Amino acid sequence: MNNFVFLFVISLCGTPISSLSVERTNRISGGSPATDTQFGYMISLQERSQLSTYTRGHRCGGALVTLRHAVTSASCVHEIKNKQYVVINATEYRVFAGAVDLTNDTSTDRHRDIKKITVHPDYRPNTPYVNDIAIITLASEFPSNAVSTVALAVTDPISIQGGICQSSGWGSQNETSSASTQLMHIRKAMFEQTICREIYSEGMGETIQINIINTMLCAINFQASSCEGDLGNPLVCNSNLNGILIYHRSGCSDEPSAIPDIYTRISSFRPWIQETTTPSGASSFQPGIALGLICIIQIVTAKVLQ
Repeated sequence: MNNFVFLFVISLCGTPISSLSVERTNRISGGSPATDTQFGYMISLQERSQLSTYTRGHRCGGALVTLRHAVTSASCVHEIKNKQYVVINATEYRVFAGAVDLTNDTSTDRHRDIKKITVHPDYRPNTPYVNDIAIITLASEFPSNAVSTVALAVTDPISIQGGICQSSGWGSQNETSSASTQLMHIRKAMFEQTICREIYSEGMGETIQINIINTMLCAINFQASSCEGDLGNPLVCNSNLNGILIYHRSGCSDEPSAIPDIYTRISSFRPWIQETTTPSGASSFQPGIALGLICIIQIVTAKVLQ
């Protein structure tokens, strides 16, 4: 790694390289509690066999992009069975949304069965982080008065100064405590791609080597925290969904982390998401608009013939 990158990273937060780890955790540390309507698009993927536990079997996060579809990471919906990676059984899970506390789930408006899970066709579990995205299709829509949706980003903020975003998720608030049921959020800044690529290509300290490609983006903790977690957690910038968390280093500290988190870049997968969330055979034909166009054509034609 060149001296510029090294000095940039150290000056940014001074986190000791020896404190890095490849372990994925389920925490947002140093964040702020979310309000009921602040992140209405946030979902919790929950294992049904664990619904009686305090955290309701929370597995990972995601974001509602329609009332019936949530975007998450492909790695979130994979598990190891018989020494092989397989997609989790959709009938064994549910999706929770519409409240900041996971225990606030008595209303049927706040959870939905899962109809199917669609993993990006080019995702390979043995090639982690590449095409790491999946769509959860619900058996029925959430009511619009209980949740909200987030728009898909077309472009991304390109600088730390101009790219301040929000990340939200459930989890404990420090490294030693157990998971929390309270939804937390934290500010993050977009991280320069070439520097992120150098950091991960070098495998700094215990950070694993990852090839940062153009379908990924990097963001760094803007507040005093380096314990942000949960696969699938959304990165939202200017009210648009820009990223889905696929990797972050573990450990907590009172200073921002020197190591950026890695996200699947939503703008790169926007066409696939739109295709997957559009009902089969659906058409963009709108009778009202078509009738209006016919009337206009008839009026114009009549005037030309006069």
